[in-house]
Amino acid sequence: MKVGDEIVCIRTHSQGFRNGVVKGKIFSLLAIDNCPSCGSSCFDVGVKSRVESNNRCVKCNGRYPSGGIWHIGPSLFAPIQYNSAHDELLSSITEEKSDVKIEEHEETLS
Repeated sequence: MKVGDEIVCIRTHSQGFRNGVVKGKIFSLLAIDNCPSCGSSCFDVGVKSRVESNNRCVKCNGRYPSGGIWHIGPSLFAPIQYNSAHDELLSSITEEKSDVKIEEHEETLS
């Protein structure tokens, strides 16, 4: 997974009721950060902490400043993989919308 990808939560976070990280919810991967102690990855998916606190590494249990961001372990997420049929459908819908806008614009000019 890389920054900018859409990812889906595959397992509710232990505090999902507080932070909104619940199974089935789709997030954008905003940043991938690393624990300063062990280097393991954690994800920024846009969940903000209500108070300034420390994050806890899911691997080494080390603590480090959060900067107001609730970093989440990558094991809770999976990439969303679209198949070619989805891509073709999305492309055709986009083309149809642009055709409609062109026709509407031509009608207003007439």
